[in-house]
Amino acid sequence: MKEKTSREKASRGSSLGPIGVMLAALVIAGPVGAQGTATQASTANNTILEEVVVTGLRRGDQKLMDAPASISAISGDTIEQIGATSLADFLQTIPGVSIFEATPGETEIQIRGIGSDFGDSPVGYYLDDTPLSHQVFPFLPDVGVFDLERVEVLRGPQGTLYGANSLGGTVRILTRDPQVNEFELKTDVTGSKTKDGDDNYLLNAAVNVPLIEDKLAFRLTGSYRDMSGWYDDPTVGASDINDSETRMLRAKLLWTPTDNLLLKLTVIDQKSESGIASSGLDDRTLPVSPGLSAFGMSLSDVQDDYDYTLYNALIEYEFAGFKLISSTSYSEQFAGLQTTSPLLTFGFPFLVAFTAETTTQELRLVSTGDGPLSWTTGVFYNDLEDKVLVTVGQGGFVNFVVNDSTLTSESVAVFGEVTLEMLEGKLELTAGGRYFQDKRGNSDPLAAPGLVALGFPAKESETFEEPTFKFNVGYRLNDDWLLHGTVASGYRSGAVQGGSGNFLNAVSLGVSIDSIVDAESLVNYEIGAKGTLFDGRVNVDMALYYMDWKDPQASGEALPGLPQTYLFNGPDATAVGFDWSIQARLTDALTFNFSGNVNNSEYDGDSTVANINEGDQLNHVPDTTMTGSVIYRRPLDFFTSAYGFAYLGAQYNAERESHTIQSFTKSQSITKVDFRIGLETESWDVMLFVDNLTDEDRAVTAVNATVLNTLNENYAVRLRPRTVGLNLKWRI
Repeated sequence: MKEKTSREKASRGSSLGPIGVMLAALVIAGPVGAQGTATQASTANNTILEEVVVTGLRRGDQKLMDAPASISAISGDTIEQIGATSLADFLQTIPGVSIFEATPGETEIQIRGIGSDFGDSPVGYYLDDTPLSHQVFPFLPDVGVFDLERVEVLRGPQGTLYGANSLGGTVRILTRDPQVNEFELKTDVTGSKTKDGDDNYLLNAAVNVPLIEDKLAFRLTGSYRDMSGWYDDPTVGASDINDSETRMLRAKLLWTPTDNLLLKLTVIDQKSESGIASSGLDDRTLPVSPGLSAFGMSLSDVQDDYDYTLYNALIEYEFAGFKLISSTSYSEQFAGLQTTSPLLTFGFPFLVAFTAETTTQELRLVSTGDGPLSWTTGVFYNDLEDKVLVTVGQGGFVNFVVNDSTLTSESVAVFGEVTLEMLEGKLELTAGGRYFQDKRGNSDPLAAPGLVALGFPAKESETFEEPTFKFNVGYRLNDDWLLHGTVASGYRSGAVQGGSGNFLNAVSLGVSIDSIVDAESLVNYEIGAKGTLFDGRVNVDMALYYMDWKDPQASGEALPGLPQTYLFNGPDATAVGFDWSIQARLTDALTFNFSGNVNNSEYDGDSTVANINEGDQLNHVPDTTMTGSVIYRRPLDFFTSAYGFAYLGAQYNAERESHTIQSFTKSQSITKVDFRIGLETESWDVMLFVDNLTDEDRAVTAVNATVLNTLNENYAVRLRPRTVGLNLKWRI
């Protein structure tokens, strides 16, 4: 980790409320415009919004405004245009989505209030055709966002088409494919400075090379990001100790030997290394712990790594009337947390390492005919092995293994959806289902003797089975408006914790927990409408929903302050909410976006272990999220073939509640404002930007820190301070 001199802290910027930010955006909209999930049109009529094409319903290409579902999409061009460098920069512009990144490379995503702080993620997460998940914690890799085709988000349970872990919805990250007839080279270089931090550097590059005309092409994308920290540790005099470094390489080969056959190979490798999580006090220091300082110890003595590698082979063959799609994937994920010197553990460094290996195979058949009946069916197989290793004294003369658990999951599923069009295409009825079976196991050779002595098996396993369903209706009132309604279910597999050392410790402390945690399920009832106004200048998308969540999984601790974390089924929960998105092309140069979600998500019962009372808001879920943005882009009279560009965007999250056995805490409402201005030409762009314009430093999520008496109510995950920089792009 970098060691820097201490600095005198600058004064804090004030925080704008959500109404203030939206009013400011409207005022600035006089000279400056906005863009949401649609890119600007370049047709003869420049005042209409461009039609966005999505594939999330797995029926082939479909216009976003014609899809009878709550689905949003952001194009890769838009992501690059607004200067996004991570998922957190743009994903919350989608209504109903809440996200926070405590550590670079690790992201927690919630959709419509459905999230988790332990175990599998309840949000489906796909990188192209590969699902990324594991059983230990819900953090998902923040994949490189440069050179993407688009990002799609399906809100509400997607158990039929996307299977397990899609209770809240599904996020699809679609990378750009090779182009068989076009050479392309583009670079993106950024330098910036973070307040109370140091310099930041970002380099992106992509090259597309046609190898055989109309047949074969190769695309290579790379990214390097070096971000300074901004937290100082007064205990040991260290500065900027939450810095990070990320490297990503993505290679794709596309071959179309015949008109009916397509083969695509993808390799992605990403490595992230950082200091402590981005959490601290509002003066951007770490809390001084009486327990730690008495031994000359520090919370800053931590290094956090997150790496993943993915291999995918996709084959598509088109027969008469249907298409066969085969997707085969293998992925490896690694997360490691370790001390970089023996300060935290009384002279011995420690290591917490998590690895996951996943093999996935999916076969789909998709109809391609023009008749009123269309269908999708398929089979899915997933083999997952997670390993957890906790050691003290790693690399020294003492090497004590605390936990050496292996968690396994082998699942199979069959699924299908059928859609029938009636009334000359005005009415569309869809029914679908999925049957799922998942065999899970957990073993720890260290815990085995103690578990047997306590009457528990040394190795535990359980098979979970859960059918899901979907019924959807879409009705087109006219050429401009579509109504839709959905009743759908989702699920998340249960957990096996009988073989873990943490389970043994909890039992030995007299805490009664179950070795098998039940699966959880959710049913969503939804009605929505989407349409266009003013001859295509305005798009409106809105939905009202009610969700019934049974047996949600929660995490607890054997005793306050002790790291014996385990899972249990918490009280049932319900959620009522409303999503909306409005996109407007006000002039040929000015676009505006306003979207958000309001929800009442609460527990229906009590849980003493998790400190939950009936009526409490769901853990880490804001009851209101809103985003607004304006973009202004127009030709410059004094600069041939150049455009002036300006962007102002704001994201608001209401406060979040956190329920643990230790305490009940609340975060603070957060408003983040970003600004960008510059020139665009056919071959290069130059942009000046300010991220977190108001220097917002309020608590995104409160942290319960009890390690050796390090307890401070002001200790929280916080945003990166105001960052000012210059972005240069060049392409041929």
